[in-house]
Amino acid sequence: MHKMKKRYSHIILWVVFLGMIFSVYILSGNMEHPEKNLIGTWKEVSWHYEKVDKTEDGEFFKEIARDELKDEIAKNLVIHKSEEWTFEQNADLLLTGEDKEDKKLNWRLKGRGHILKLKYDNDKFEVYQIRELNRNKLVLHFENDIHARGIVRIEFEKKK
Repeated sequence: MHKMKKRYSHIILWVVFLGMIFSVYILSGNMEHPEKNLIGTWKEVSWHYEKVDKTEDGEFFKEIARDELKDEIAKNLVIHKSEEWTFEQNADLLLTGEDKEDKKLNWRLKGRGHILKLKYDNDKFEVYQIRELNRNKLVLHFENDIHARGIVRIEFEKKK
């Protein structure tokens, strides 16, 4: 009886082990690397400003129109006049703006693919947090200290 228990325990261990291997294999095949979804051209849809400190009217998020506030928030950022971002596989980022003048940067994903680092030719860089990324939508956050502490959320849709 003791030999029979030992024999079944080995079989059970092998079944569990093979099940785990199979699960990892299946899950790893279904997971897409964020970089794969990021490659392509993205059209800027909106900017939202989230105040860390609540406003007098009790709101946290406010839509940012293409006005003075947006210009002031982004005046030191290369992206502030860009309407289309084209991420290329060779880590180049082409920014096309209102003036149709293109800017070329280098991009890299950091962490678990949730941090986007943009590097200029002069070795300056900007860091954005990727809040949402799928085949059709990209949402970036960056912190801002203008007027009051806050976070700017930029939303993009992928061009077909």
